Amino acid sequence: MGWFFISTPEVTYAVWNDLFSGLAMKVFTFVTLVSIMFHVRIGMWQVLTDYVKAPGLRASIQFILNLIAFVYAVVGLFVLWGV
Repeated sequence: MGWFFISTPEVTYAVWNDLFSGLAMKVFTFVTLVSIMFHVRIGMWQVLTDYVKAPGLRASIQFILNLIAFVYAVVGLFVLWGV
C-alpha cells in the first residue's frame, strides 16, 4: 500500500476505485476487517472480565459491543463489495 502512494502521482477517486476493484484487494481488506472484529471482541472481553464484576451487566455490555463489532464488519463488507 505504501508503494501505491509513492508510485501514484495523484490519487483521485478513479485511481482509488481501480485499486479496490481488484478481487485480491477486496479479499485482503475483508480479512483485515474480520481480524479487527475478532481483535476487538477478544480485547473487550478481557477488559470487561477484569473490570466489570457483575455477570449480568458484563454480559449485556459484551453483547452490545459484539453486536457493534459485527455491524461494523457487515457495513465494511457492503462498502467494500459495492466498489
